[in-house]
Amino acid sequence: MISTKAKSNRQDIDAIAESLLQKQRGYLKPRLSQIQQVGEDNDEKLSAIQADLATLTASHGTIRSDVITLNTTVVEIMRAHRIYNENTRNRGANRTLIFNVLRYLTRQAILRAARNDPLSIEDRRIRFSPDFSNFTVKRCQGFHQAMDAARATDLEFFLLYPATLKIKDGAQYKAFTRSGGFSGVCAARRLRRGMTALPRLDHIGCFCGRGLSLFDA
Repeated sequence: MISTKAKSNRQDIDAIAESLLQKQRGYLKPRLSQIQQVGEDNDEKLSAIQADLATLTASHGTIRSDVITLNTTVVEIMRAHRIYNENTRNRGANRTLIFNVLRYLTRQAILRAARNDPLSIEDRRIRFSPDFSNFTVKRCQGFHQAMDAARATDLEFFLLYPATLKIKDGAQYKAFTRSGGFSGVCAARRLRRGMTALPRLDHIGCFCGRGLSLFDA
C-alpha cells in the first residue's frame, strides 16, 4: 500500500516537472528565436557597412595602403546609424553617418589615412572626424587654452589617449594629465625667449572615445 502510494507521488512529481519544463520551453523557444533573428539582422547590417567602407577604399584608391594597412585590416564596427534632419530629404544635402569601431587603433588608422589622403567621391569631399559625447567634448575643451599656449611658444604637442598631453621640449618629451603642470613648461620657454609668463591652467584635458563621424563636406 505504501509502495503504491509512493510510486503514485513520484509519478505526480514527474508529471508536474514535465509540465513546468514544457511551459519553459514554450516561453524560451520564441524568445531565443527572436534574439537569434535580431543578431542575424545586426550581422547583416554590419557586414553591409564594412563592405561599403572596403569598397570606398578599394574602388577610389584615395587612401594609401602604406599609411597603415587598412586594405588588410578588418574594420570591426560595433554599431552605426545615420543622422537625419529636414535637409537630408534633399538628395544633394550633406549626410552624416556615425559608426563605432571595436578597436581604438582602427579608429586612429582611419583618421590618419583620411588626413593624409583625403577621400573624394564624385567631386565631393568625404570627411572623417572623432565623435564624442558632450561630457567628453567639455573635458577636451579644458586643454584648448594649453594647446594655444603651446602654439604661441612653438612647442610640439600631442593629445594622447585617454587624457594625456604630450609635449616635446627640445630633445625631451613630457606628459601631463593636468594642464596646470604644462603651463610651467610654457612659462619656462617664454622666459628663455624673453616673453611674458603664461597664466596657470588647472583644467583637466581628455581625448578619448572610439566613435567616428563620416559626412560629406
